[in-house]
Amino acid sequence: MHSIYKTFFLFEKKVLIITKEFSKNMDNTEEKNKNERIAFIKRWVEYVKTHSDKEWSMQQNVIINSALQAARQMSRKEYLDFKKKCSEIHS
Repeated sequence: MHSIYKTFFLFEKKVLIITKEFSKNMDNTEEKNKNERIAFIKRWVEYVKTHSDKEWSMQQNVIINSALQAARQMSRKEYLDFKKKCSEIHS
């Protein structure tokens, strides 16, 4: 076997190994994200159960109002660009 073929074969083998490792890490990341979301939901359920409606709804109101205020500061084009970038990240 010529050295160039050996080099290509070794390169191809390394690419496969790296691809498998990347895929494994992505699976771990997705699992970790899922577990974090589930843990957050459980904490939020516990919080809602242990605090009055008035208390936690006021806190939600602050979050919602700040999101609306931030949205009002964007132009339509900026918002659509932002939305496009978010969808690219999450797809």
